[in-house]
This record gives sequence, structure tokens and C-alpha cells, in this order.
Amino acid sequence: MPEHVDFAESASGFSRLPPAAVADPLHEVLAGASDYLLSRAPASERFRKLRKRITDLRAAERHRERRLMWLAGLGTNEHTVHAGWQRVKRYLSRCAELPRRAMLEASVSPLVVTGSCRAALMFGSLAPNVGKADVLALADVMVALHDSGSASQSFESICDAVPIEDSGAPSWHQGYELAERFHDRFDGTLVGDAFVDVDGILETLGVEVVERGLSDETVRGVAFDGERQRPGILVNSRNSANEHSFGRRFTLAHELCHLLFDRDAGAQLAMASGPWAPRDVERRANAFAAMVLMPNPLVQRAVAALTGALETADAVGQVAHRLRTGFKSTLWHLKNLGYLDDFARQRIEEIKEIEVIEESIEAIEESIEIEESIEIKEKT
Repeated sequence: MPEHVDFAESASGFSRLPPAAVADPLHEVLAGASDYLLSRAPASERFRKLRKRITDLRAAERHRERRLMWLAGLGTNEHTVHAGWQRVKRYLSRCAELPRRAMLEASVSPLVVTGSCRAALMFGSLAPNVGKADVLALADVMVALHDSGSASQSFESICDAVPIEDSGAPSWHQGYELAERFHDRFDGTLVGDAFVDVDGILETLGVEVVERGLSDETVRGVAFDGERQRPGILVNSRNSANEHSFGRRFTLAHELCHLLFDRDAGAQLAMASGPWAPRDVERRANAFAAMVLMPNPLVQRAVAALTGALETADAVGQVAHRLRTGFKSTLWHLKNLGYLDDFARQRIEEIKEIEVIEESIEAIEESIEIEESIEIKEKT
């Protein structure tokens, strides 16, 4: 174990470190282990080859392409990962030099890729079995957003790479703070009389919204930005959450959080929001979206406009309708803001689930009655 490495328990049970801070000690351990093995068996050809391979890991440029390939993760094994990456490179090879370089350039250090190219960043958050059509569709959007000038400078001025909070606070806490900071930056001008116009916000910021149907329905949206590229958001029209206006609005606000604050690689960002995206990053973006769409002043007005008690599914539905947000996100937001306690939130959620089940049963029964009616008519 390297002397300068120490294990300390963090408040949340884990620590977030830059890749190089992990790779260097691990390599040191491997090198020390191989040296020890050689000292015990200096004539061993196998141990000499092992030591050479471990030393060779520090040859950054030699391994650059292979590391980017694995970061993209377009496959379930070495063969399919390699084939997927070559497919992306063949597509980009047909593009002009500037957008091609913008998609594939990456900074490297001896052991890790320190600034991944946007292609690897984006595909790395997709499912490893993503299909060819989706890969090419997303690559096409990235190329279309390429801008050789500095079109996104005004937007870049409000972006800030903010690390995920490790304070032991509730998971939604930091996302709420970032959303409130965002609203404060614009002196509340982004808040309308009854709801937040998220499409108008994105238009004001110069963020391009692209509607595209991906065959992978688990991907809700994708955020793109970086040097020589206009900031953009792809909304997957085949994701069930985006079928309704309130779901689409939430997706846009969620991806806006990624554009503004999730920029670990400096000026580069390409992240697909789905089951394979980093869970803590997604939770923060969800909280940000909730507070951006439901800032305190609007929530207060919506609750004040109710004619009855808030602790009912109908009342929560009225608030959601006024704010143009989903029922479940509104319910949890009201609980987080202190309008509802956890008992009331749970009871309302259970009632809503029962209503959904009853509606499904009614729809099935209605379908059966229609089928039976058709059969009777056919017999007569």
C-alpha cells in the first residue's frame, strides 16, 4: 500500500476523486507487486513480461485510442466495443475537419484520459447494447450543433462546474440551491404569473432544442455543449415521460442542469440521461428541474389559490395543473418544501396509485365489453 494513500470514511460512505488520483496509486501497487515477484523469481519470463506490460501502461499516446474506445462503451465485450467505436469514427470521418476534431479530441495523462472527447462522454452514458441507428443519430446531432465561432460564449459565462455535494444533506438539497441561484441570477424575470416558461428560458440562453425519436426508449434526453459547439438538448420523443407536456418540460429543465453545472471536463459536455447515467448526478438534476419549474413564489401562489386543504390528491393535482408539472414531482416537491409531511405524502401517493389501477381496470373492462359486442354482432 503506498504510504501517501489513506482510507477515510466519508459522511456518505464514499469519496469522489479525480481519475488520476486513483490510477497513480493503483499503478504504484501493481508496479511494486511485479517488482516483488521478479525479486523472488528473477529468471521468470512470465514475470518479466508482466513488469513490462505494467510499465507500458504509462505510454499515454499508445493507449489513447483504446481508452477512448472503452470509455464510449458501445458494446458488451471487446469485439463489440471496438466495432461500435469504429462505426462512430467512420461516420465522423465523412464530416469536415473541425467538427470531427471537436468530437474526437481528448487530453491524456500517462494513465488516464483526463479530458474525454464528447463522443466518448455521451456514448459512455448510454446502454452498452445501444443500436447503430441511435449512435449515428446522436453523432449527427453533435455534428449539427458544431459552430466554428464562439456562439455559446454568453451561455458559457453562466456555466459553472459544481462538484456533487458530500455533506450528508438530503439528496435534493444541492439541486434546489443551484436552481434558486439560477433564478436569482436573472432577478426572478424567468418566473411567470403561474408557471415557468422553460422553452423561453432555453431560447433566451441560446440553447437549441432538438426533438428526435431514439429506438432506446430509456433515454429521456441528451445534453450537448463545448468549445466550437452551440449548447443543445435532444428530447427523445419515444420516451414515455416526454409524451406529455409536463414530462417534456421536466426533461428540458433536467438537461439544463447538466449544461450549467455538470462540466467535469471543463468546456466539454455530452451526457445522455437514462439508467446508465451517474445516479447522484441524475438525482441532483431532477431536484434542480423541480425547483426551476416550481420556485417558491409560484408554489405559494398555487397553494394559496386552493379552496380546500392541500392534503388531498385532488389538491396536489390542482397545484400540478397550475404549475404545468407532473403529479408525482409536484407531490415530492411540496413535501420537500414543508407543505406536506411524509405521512401525508405517502398517503396521497398510495391513493393516486389506487386510482391509476382502477382506471386501468376500467379501461380493460371497457375493452372486453367492446370486443364482446363485436363478437355478438358478427354472430348475428
